[in-house]
Amino acid sequence: SYKLSFGGEFTDCLPRDASERLLEDSLNSLESLCPGIDPCVTVTRRDDPALAPNGFVYTVYFDSSTTAKHDIADPGFGGLEADISHLDCHPFDDIGGERVWIE
Repeated sequence: SYKLSFGGEFTDCLPRDASERLLEDSLNSLESLCPGIDPCVTVTRRDDPALAPNGFVYTVYFDSSTTAKHDIADPGFGGLEADISHLDCHPFDDIGGERVWIE
């Protein structure tokens, strides 16, 4: 499993096969990303045997003017990041092809 982070705030651990709804709710719960009460993120999930032969490809849509003010697409510099280093998350099986990344 993994966590997503934005602005130093982390989601709970997310399974590699997280549903669209779980990923969406997790991102919407980050106050640094969605400071209001209205959801600001929509997520879709799809199969893609070429890009993700062992999982899914998620697309995240930022739906509000609040999120438009953030530099979301700058992973590694305070933007949206995927993190597999948390000890409370189930480790990925790199040998088995499990990976998570944001582009």
